[in-house]
Amino acid sequence: MKVRTECLSGGNLLFGGTGGCYAVAHERYHYRWIRQTLLYLEAELNSMPPLRILFAIGSLSGGGSERQLLGILQRLDRERFVPILYLINEAGELLPELPTDVKQYSFSKRHTPPTWNWPGRLYRQQTRDLAAVLGEENIDVIYDRTFPMTLVTAGATRHRPTARVSVAVTHPRHDFERTVHKFKAMKWRMLRRAYQEAELVLAVSEGVRESLIVEFGLSRTAVQSLPNMLDLDRLHQTVDESDNRFPSGLFHIVTAGRLAPEKGYDVLLDAIALIVRQGTSDIRLHLFGQGPLEAELKTLAHKLQIEPHVDFAGFEPNICGQLRRGDVFVLSSNYEGSPNALIEAAAMGVPVISTDCEFGPREILEEGQWGELVPAGDAQAIAAAILKVKENADIMKHRASEARQALFEKYSPERGQPAVEAKLIQAHEMWCHHNKRR
Repeated sequence: MKVRTECLSGGNLLFGGTGGCYAVAHERYHYRWIRQTLLYLEAELNSMPPLRILFAIGSLSGGGSERQLLGILQRLDRERFVPILYLINEAGELLPELPTDVKQYSFSKRHTPPTWNWPGRLYRQQTRDLAAVLGEENIDVIYDRTFPMTLVTAGATRHRPTARVSVAVTHPRHDFERTVHKFKAMKWRMLRRAYQEAELVLAVSEGVRESLIVEFGLSRTAVQSLPNMLDLDRLHQTVDESDNRFPSGLFHIVTAGRLAPEKGYDVLLDAIALIVRQGTSDIRLHLFGQGPLEAELKTLAHKLQIEPHVDFAGFEPNICGQLRRGDVFVLSSNYEGSPNALIEAAAMGVPVISTDCEFGPREILEEGQWGELVPAGDAQAIAAAILKVKENADIMKHRASEARQALFEKYSPERGQPAVEAKLIQAHEMWCHHNKRR
């Protein structure tokens, strides 16, 4: 039964609002009345216009959260939803992939940077601008990803009340401590309030969900776990293998991510140096990504004398096609939420190694069933795991083949996209119910 949801004067009968009628449903008259009422409501709801959803994020750079949001926009059911996008900065490698029917707003295009920027001025401008868009577009639900965007959407929905779904992608303390340098106590209280006021808070893994409950005192029913989804089109990408990036005769280690401190690439370079010093020289690390630590990591590779063994490959739009060429994928992160690159590599049948960091890898790899788990920050453990995969290639490829099927089923869009759409409807219903009671 395909049903639209909308605020109705009679309450939401489809979700349990029929009250005492069920007590006498065995009587024919009452049964017929209930059935006719439900049929009427189904027809009424299906005639409602689609829900208008505003998706909000900082930019469309090539990060995991940005790719997840882009995938949701591409797959969203246009009969039930009208998607609109709000960016703080109209920038990012993924902008060309945005569906042409998605109307886009950008704070950076609508406003020039203030000449004098005292504390809180930019934030107030962003919240008021977003609130104006909520009103102009008559938005039913706003969906945001990452905590900086959650702070903005929470402020905006106080100016223009709107149902809100906020997605947390890592342990709240990790990114907060790394990126917030001023007024930390005040901003932490603001973030707590932002999550407490949302209709729904979604976590990309059970570990992230538990951290939100503990850190912000949220009820367990208010925070729900919803894993990231695989991008099947990306998984089937192919590459021109005539280049010299993956020469035969070498053991190729691949990894992908932003060149930032939390990714632990300095430790991964130390692991490569340990392997080379032990006499194994037929290896090459391919590091796909860009970020603030690029120059520093290249300097470290030079200092460790492993430059011939490291390929700083930069941003790669066809990343899955490149990862598939590797003999092993390594995630060296200090912390995560639900690392997309790890899911994608394992879903392509590439043997994987991951640090056992908070959060995500242990859940994704089923306690180590589908790949090697090593302590975060331990170069020796990473080096040993790489050599283990290299020396047991047939066994590792067989395990990787089994992992591929398991992860395809768990993280498929066919399973995840309907869940996302159901959460949008649920948030709208909750907001309608709450505002009727006021």
